[in-house]
Amino acid sequence: MQREELIVFKDKLIDFLIKEQEEKLNQLMDAQNERLNDANKEDSDKGNLIDSPLESEMAEVNLNAFNIDTVAKHIEILKKAKLEEEKENVVFGSLVRTNTTFFLIAFPFLEIEYDGKRIRGISTDNQLFEKMEGLAQHTEFHLNNIEYVIFEIV
Repeated sequence: MQREELIVFKDKLIDFLIKEQEEKLNQLMDAQNERLNDANKEDSDKGNLIDSPLESEMAEVNLNAFNIDTVAKHIEILKKAKLEEEKENVVFGSLVRTNTTFFLIAFPFLEIEYDGKRIRGISTDNQLFEKMEGLAQHTEFHLNNIEYVIFEIV
């Protein structure tokens, strides 16, 4: 893949991931609104907090709020990664093509297939990122008995 093609690929990948996260956020927010409406309808809490349907509903609302915050943070991280200028070394926002897969340095996500390529998201807290941070193209490193070779970085 030529460097310009890889830059375009990275741009499209991040746009795809942002759209995917925005859809997830909308679904979570819709579910949250539904739960809040249900909680208001079931406001028949008679003082028994242990068996209260309202108490159970509110616990789910709190858990869902955490998920909403997490997805919103992922969107912001992706937007920051998209704004990053292409660098010669592995840093936050880099798309790194290795001998095993592509890594997007942004937030952790399970390996996906996008445009026929396998991509995995890792955060800057990830042990793999810590090993490759600052490395350049055509560099190799090892982690957990696996040899990685960096072919390209954008």
